[in-house]
Amino acid sequence: MLLSGRRRPSIRWVSRLAMPADYVIDADRRTVFSRGWGRVTNDELLGNQDVLRADPAFDPGFRQLYDFTRVTEIAVTRDIFPTLRARDPFAPGTRQAIVVGSQAAFGLGRMYELLNDLAEEEFRVFLDLDEAREWLGVPG
Repeated sequence: MLLSGRRRPSIRWVSRLAMPADYVIDADRRTVFSRGWGRVTNDELLGNQDVLRADPAFDPGFRQLYDFTRVTEIAVTRDIFPTLRARDPFAPGTRQAIVVGSQAAFGLGRMYELLNDLAEEEFRVFLDLDEAREWLGVPG
């Protein structure tokens, strides 16, 4: 896999998640790169938090870049948002960016942000992957 223009053979995508998703933890860049595709449900989002939290390489102080651009169906209800926030494996103050592929998904992400009173310095929803990387301070 190529990250930042150089080969990093020690990094691998991990796919132990409930929904069609995987992630890689890049300790050098202190970033968790996650991606999801297909159908997303409340239970799958909760399960994904559990898997990441249990990963011995995970550090709650890392940033997260979540690529949701290949999600085709969002079966998530807004009543799950407070639970997701309360169980978030990332430490308060860390930056999390979610990149989505549609205006509907963007609106749902913004609703999560607003209902949980998240500061724009911590959590943002993007339609563009490069903008998300720039905001996180993670080179492409």
